[in-house]
Amino acid sequence: SSAPALELLQRSAAANGLHNVRTDRADAFDALAALREAGERFDVVIIDPPAFIKRRKDIPKGQAAYRKLNQQAMQVLARDGFLVSCSCSHHLGLDDLMVTIQQAARHVDRFVQVVEVGGHAPDHPIERGLSRCGGGGARCRSRRDRYGRLGTPPGVPVRHGGVQAHLRA
Repeated sequence: SSAPALELLQRSAAANGLHNVRTDRADAFDALAALREAGERFDVVIIDPPAFIKRRKDIPKGQAAYRKLNQQAMQVLARDGFLVSCSCSHHLGLDDLMVTIQQAARHVDRFVQVVEVGGHAPDHPIERGLSRCGGGGARCRSRRDRYGRLGTPPGVPVRHGGVQAHLRA
């Protein structure tokens, strides 16, 4: 993230009486690995990386990067915490992002439940001629079932897809 954006976040948090907000400016992969090694856990983790997929040929490598980043984020996410996972890669559609998040969750033995799917802000520029498939994220939650297992509870629909996913983990 840019320093001005992080400064704005800190000012906004302070203005709203939130004093437990922490921001870090670092390589996300390195920072998440260090936080995991230190045993840190957070109630909310927001990952909003730059586009990992700028051309079609980058799709496999980019999906692997999104999967790794989501895995690392889930490893520092407290039980029943919220993960906000975003993608601004045009070539990674909503469905592909959601599959990638589900794969990441399975890899680290977490269950994610989508609680909200969003997209880019109304003032976000959209390149003409491109279909609306990228530029958002998902918010999800992940938790253990009543037997202590991780997975989708019976009767809960699992939606694969998303560009901005808000997850509860």
